[in-house]
Amino acid sequence: MYGKITGILFCSARKHVAWTPHFDTYFDCYSQLPLRTLHHPILRLGRERRSAMMNLEPLPHPYTNYNRTGNVTALVGNWVEEQALKDATGLSRFETWVGQEEPSQSVHATRAVPPPMQTHPRVIEHDEAVAPQDWETMYMRSHADPSKATTYPQMIEYRSKSKLGPRAQRELAMLMEEAKSLPQETASSITAMSDGHDLNTTHRTDYTPKDMSQNRVGTRVMRDQCGRPAKRDPTFLAETQLVPRPLGDRLFGTAPLEAGATQTSVLPDPDIPITIYTESVAANRGGAPASTFRGTKTINSSQPFNKHTNFTKPLSDYSKVVEDE
Repeated sequence: MYGKITGILFCSARKHVAWTPHFDTYFDCYSQLPLRTLHHPILRLGRERRSAMMNLEPLPHPYTNYNRTGNVTALVGNWVEEQALKDATGLSRFETWVGQEEPSQSVHATRAVPPPMQTHPRVIEHDEAVAPQDWETMYMRSHADPSKATTYPQMIEYRSKSKLGPRAQRELAMLMEEAKSLPQETASSITAMSDGHDLNTTHRTDYTPKDMSQNRVGTRVMRDQCGRPAKRDPTFLAETQLVPRPLGDRLFGTAPLEAGATQTSVLPDPDIPITIYTESVAANRGGAPASTFRGTKTINSSQPFNKHTNFTKPLSDYSKVVEDE
């Protein structure tokens, strides 16, 4: 028996130890080792490994094993599906659609490039598949016009289908029969409730409305000190800041004046703003500012419309002209 040494070989006999640094060196185990050492477990394992190395065949990869039953190659675990596919389509996994190539020298699975041919016959066709022109989304189905429904014509017709079971339907029928004939007491109470005369609340009893038929409907008219009907005085409203003066004049118009109220301006038109010049025109002073307005009298009377800042000067300014009325 010949074997290949790959390192130090230990035997049960201590004096028989062989060593070689070269991997191509062979030795005769029968001539150098005693017969009782050939059945040692270490030697037996070494012989199995050496015999496997002499065959030069790659070990099968655990994920590339194929079932080879009936000349059909299929992966382990998929042979049922592949056999059913072959029975339905007549094509197997690696029979026609993958080209025959030389066996790979690698222990791992290699990628097989299929030839340029159609592979769709391997797919099982479904009869219930919807055609592309009839595809319909849930949004289209929910918001579709029932009169134009083609894919689902049952949407046009309304079918009243009961959602109750047999027992619930019988119980509902019994209740409907019982509700047809009400007792006499219940019918009288319902009639009394419909009239509304026999029922009353605590709030309605406590707050009984008074009889106002004899009272004269109207408002009490107030009069002023002179015995005239009281009117809203725009001057009083403006002085008390209840209503702005321009708004009061515009709202009441000439009604307060006719009632005897004090006139708020020389010009009766409330749409014209009141200025020192409008007061001068109303007083027939030829457009000159009135001297009744404090600080508005011009310094030079010959040119009354000249601009000056005398009224805005502080009192500490020596050039400020103070005019007393």
